[in-house]
Amino acid sequence: MKTGIIKYIGSVLVLALVLILSACVSQKKKGEVSKVAKFYHNTTAHYNGYFNANEIMMETKDAIIESHQDNYNEILPIYPEYLIPNPESIAEDMDKAIEKVAIVASVHEPSRWVDDCYIILGKAQFMKQDYESAEETFLYFIEEFDPSIDRRKSKKSSKTKKSKKNNNKAKSVKEQRREREKKKKANKKKKSSSSKKTNKKETAEEKKARLEKERIAAEEQRKKERELENSVEIDRSSNGLLKHLPAFPEGLLWVAKTYVVREKHNLVEFYLNKIEEQPEVHKAVLNEIPVVKAFNAMEQKDYQEAIVHLDEAIPMQKDKSFKARLVYIRSQLHQEVGDNAAAFAGFNQVIDMKPEFIMEFNAALRMLKNSMGSSGSSLAVVERKLNKMLKEDKYKDFHDQIYFTLGEINYEKGDLENAVPYFRKGIQASKGNTAQLTEAYYILAKIFYDTEDYVLAKNYYDSTSSVITKTDERFFEVDAYAKNLKEIAENIIIIDLQDSLIRLSKKSPDERAEIARKLKKAELLAEAAKKGNDDDDDEVSTSGLRRIDPSRGASRGGIQSTWWAYDENKRVEQVAAFRNEWGIRSLEDDWRRSSKASSINDIDNLKSNDELDLSDDEINQILKDVPLTPDALAASKLKIQNALFELGVLFRERIENYNKAIEAHVELQDRFPGSKKEVDALYYLYLSHLDIDDQPKANYYLNTLKSKYPNDKYTLSLVDPTYIENILAEGRIQETMYNKAYNKFEEGDYKAVIALEKNARDKFKKENEFGSKYALLSAMSTGKLEGRDAYVKSLKTMIATYPNTDEETRAKEILRFLNGDEEAFAQIDEGEAQEAFKANDDKLHYICVIVTSKKDSDLNAAKISISNYNRKYHKVDRIRLSSTILSKDNNTDVILLRKFSNKEKAMKYYQEVERNKKEFMEPKVNYDIFAITQQNYREVMKKKSVKEYEIFFESSYL
Repeated sequence: MKTGIIKYIGSVLVLALVLILSACVSQKKKGEVSKVAKFYHNTTAHYNGYFNANEIMMETKDAIIESHQDNYNEILPIYPEYLIPNPESIAEDMDKAIEKVAIVASVHEPSRWVDDCYIILGKAQFMKQDYESAEETFLYFIEEFDPSIDRRKSKKSSKTKKSKKNNNKAKSVKEQRREREKKKKANKKKKSSSSKKTNKKETAEEKKARLEKERIAAEEQRKKERELENSVEIDRSSNGLLKHLPAFPEGLLWVAKTYVVREKHNLVEFYLNKIEEQPEVHKAVLNEIPVVKAFNAMEQKDYQEAIVHLDEAIPMQKDKSFKARLVYIRSQLHQEVGDNAAAFAGFNQVIDMKPEFIMEFNAALRMLKNSMGSSGSSLAVVERKLNKMLKEDKYKDFHDQIYFTLGEINYEKGDLENAVPYFRKGIQASKGNTAQLTEAYYILAKIFYDTEDYVLAKNYYDSTSSVITKTDERFFEVDAYAKNLKEIAENIIIIDLQDSLIRLSKKSPDERAEIARKLKKAELLAEAAKKGNDDDDDEVSTSGLRRIDPSRGASRGGIQSTWWAYDENKRVEQVAAFRNEWGIRSLEDDWRRSSKASSINDIDNLKSNDELDLSDDEINQILKDVPLTPDALAASKLKIQNALFELGVLFRERIENYNKAIEAHVELQDRFPGSKKEVDALYYLYLSHLDIDDQPKANYYLNTLKSKYPNDKYTLSLVDPTYIENILAEGRIQETMYNKAYNKFEEGDYKAVIALEKNARDKFKKENEFGSKYALLSAMSTGKLEGRDAYVKSLKTMIATYPNTDEETRAKEILRFLNGDEEAFAQIDEGEAQEAFKANDDKLHYICVIVTSKKDSDLNAAKISISNYNRKYHKVDRIRLSSTILSKDNNTDVILLRKFSNKEKAMKYYQEVERNKKEFMEPKVNYDIFAITQQNYREVMKKKSVKEYEIFFESSYL
């Protein structure tokens, strides 16, 4: 029996070999292949290239759909499989599919599957979101595989063979149609001419009868044409051993989809109508035509039109899941156009269809929301039903959405006092639903922005930015708000903090000590509650909106000038608000200490009215920033002045809130008359009043400038029309002089460069716009003339004189190179740098000092200098110092300062160092300083280079 099987298999293999050989040698004429060869090409193309490519496409599509997370608070996409936030993630698989079908198209051209392969190619490009290439592919497909072109080829072939069967149909359908159109026009013309001769006047009834007769005749003619077209044989048909449906209609469908995303909406209908003209169309393609029409209408925000097409599409769908999706989308569109009754009925229909639980749940939520408009249910009734859902086990994984819906209902009613806590509870209850988090963060950001609480608005825009996908149409809006509010929030915090610290400085030592104990107690209570899973304080803050201090107004965005820790009631409220949003965060370095309160008894003890026992050193550490000396007090007031001025400018220029800009600058004038920023504030007060069309006030500030600062540049720019022109002319002179110095450097005349730099420094002094550029040219010229040591000295002087400039960065790179760092000028891709490191603001941080030098003495000098600095300014902080080699090849060492509990504390140290560079480091040492997490530090050590992290630090920390 085994022998028989072996013989049988052998026979099959021999037959297959014969077929393959005959396929290769049986061609009779150029471009013509035998039936056996066609069978070979069809089989290989279908079951090798096309099949495998199609499998890749289907598996990728299934994986995308499975990983896709619908945002039920927005209109669902019809085709979620096309919404890939990161198309690069599927690029490799799509390229494999493209490679396979490309082989079929080139090697197996006689196959019936070549047209299908072009569709796979276009679909792969579409999935990669390379829509331009997809459009080109599908247009080529339509031109190359149009059935009418195949018919013309078929007609030519039949004439050559003199086939009796096709002799009566020698002309193509297209040509026949053309002739019929000509005859029709001729008859119409003749008829019209005859009508004019015989019937000069036609009654209304005669006209109606004639039009009806012509309509019936035209319909019969079209019917005959369709029958004739269907009777013509198509080359790529479903005949033969390998059944094959025509691919052309599917290609038309895909070019229509491509035109939707390419926003060429006027061409979509044309290609969809063309499908219906085809003689053979797969039912699945026909069923998808109204879906694509709805897709096109939705992309244009024409929801009424989309509803009409969905009404047509839904009954045609066989896939229950997709059908339920379309019904849900139609219900959402009814909701968008204000038809709550239809929306309610639609969501009810979705539930009856028994879709996946998450869709059924969201349909139920939408029904409850719509019941307020359609059935007249009150807010109280809906809230009661939603709160009941919170108690049911089957909804335990959906508490975030229930809370969000409660917040949404209150928000739409204008009740922000109730809406905000609900949104925050939704965030707290989230279990990784990023779409839901995006909505909650975004609405809270809008609420706080509209109520002018810009600190919280900035925080929530940051949170939104961290979870929103790049495909979300709000992505760039959120990013812009987050960036624009960053400095506004920072200045508001500076003002409020310094005001609070100044008030604390006026308290007695005993009162300050009591406040310190309360702060420490609150911190320990939060930590104990975290360990004991204590939720008693969850409901402390009934409102997420911070109250405005009536004594100070809302000049800085709705935040009181009092420090929350100073006011006991405010402290409790803020602790609760902080917990509601961010959870509980440890505020200590040694938070793992086992001796901390963790039991229920410890929590009860902390909640008691007993005073916490703290040492003097601990109290001083908590209150270390309170300004208790005249110099410290003056420094605090200067910070407030600068922040108030910057805040006014930012309000005006970043968010165009002119009233807030005016309030900030007026407060600066009122609190600090005659300050260094007074003239600048007066100038901006003039501009801001012009912005709000208050000419009398604008004139008042202009006159103030004229009387107090007649010769200031601001005053001159407003009263002297030639002043700006003169400034611009001077700028052009400076630019010409610098270009001359640069040309001299290029020519190698280094002495001339140094002389020109000195001349520009003497002539323009502080108004020298090209100072940093001159200084770098002069340093490089000095190096050429006097050697390495003079070069290093000049570069260090330049760095100290012109910090935070592009030239400073270049000078540092040159210094590193001179000290042996061969990677100093290496170009790093910013995208790669961002991928290599991760931001984690709440994690433990280090301060990392990179020393580049060939001398061991420089490293020792750096360590001694840093130690002295820490003893002077951070004696009680217990900052530990260690060092290690980063790269022997590049002569770079790392000095690590430990530990800072989070980014904020590390950056506070960093910024302090930037202000006190001379005290921090010996002038001869070439160094860079960064704040860095443990994880990112390990990555730097692994790479043995800080170049990539430098880019990440600049974008994520500065």
